[in-house]
Amino acid sequence: MFMRTCYFLIVPFVLLSIISSLFGQSEKQSPPPLVVVSEITTGIMTPKTEFIGTVNYPYISDVAAEVNGKADYVNLEEGFRVKKGELLVKTNSDLLRKEIKSKKALRDQVLSDIDLALLNKQRVEKLYHEEVVSQQMYDEIIFKLINFEKKSDSIKAELESLSIELQKKNIRSPFNGVILKKYVQVGEWLTPGTVIATIAQTDVVEVVLNVPEKICLLIKQNMDAVVKINEKIFHGKIFVVIPHGDVSTRTFPVRIRITDAETLMSGMEAVVSLPSGEETKSLLVDRDAIINFFGNTVVFAVKDSQAYMTPVRVLDYSETKAGIEGVGLMEGTEVVIKGNERLRDGQRINVKREGI
Repeated sequence: MFMRTCYFLIVPFVLLSIISSLFGQSEKQSPPPLVVVSEITTGIMTPKTEFIGTVNYPYISDVAAEVNGKADYVNLEEGFRVKKGELLVKTNSDLLRKEIKSKKALRDQVLSDIDLALLNKQRVEKLYHEEVVSQQMYDEIIFKLINFEKKSDSIKAELESLSIELQKKNIRSPFNGVILKKYVQVGEWLTPGTVIATIAQTDVVEVVLNVPEKICLLIKQNMDAVVKINEKIFHGKIFVVIPHGDVSTRTFPVRIRITDAETLMSGMEAVVSLPSGEETKSLLVDRDAIINFFGNTVVFAVKDSQAYMTPVRVLDYSETKAGIEGVGLMEGTEVVIKGNERLRDGQRINVKREGI
């Protein structure tokens, strides 16, 4: 294993040295550049392996009409983003508004009848106790009042139902999202269940990837996961490891949820770093020390005011540090953290130590 690691690190080193020498021949007469360096330290890091996944929308809704009506207003365009509660489609409500107006007038009439019945009750009640009117007349007044009150309650319930129906004439977005598909145009007749649009929620996206069973044993629900999409870093959490694998590949689906990612789109490629081993002691460098040189990951180690390019393998990243391994590197070795982008292997440098 040690020999394989050495081979992995030494071969790129030889190739990169040749490339760097050719690349820097025109700069031999340049004065030594000023660079900032820091020392390699040691610490506990977890080795990571990168896996390729795909961005998906976890919540996709077929938004549908709930009541009948002709579409008078349509605010739908495929690919457009919408906010929660935004009006998407408005259906004609002329007849419904007339019916509501009629019901309100009818209820006002019934309320007037109730007021009159209450006055009659008060008059008759006094006469009844004086035994001027009969029991039958008194009962008729009481039951007429009850009848009007029941009728008022019935009309009130009908008005509430019609008001709800009127609200449902306006079809609104159920969440912040993007319109994937539009199904209606102005003038079309909608019935309950008619789908007007397919909308994907964008507040949360999901990265789906397949990982080997060994990795599944090292991860768990709600564990943090670093996701790189289009060279931008996102911080997500493992939502679930689905315990149903592919027998041919022995891999299992893993879903990672990312919030505040409205710029992401379904189908994008995502690179996810997941633990590939137990915590171990490793060399730690400032993240700025690590650069990409012709497709290889390297740091520039400093010795006798010269910068030596050293290929490294990154084990893990933290907020400011990276765990690495590389031939010839050890605790206390100085590496360039600023100005390393323009260096070549073996170049003389003017050293400024971090914090000085």
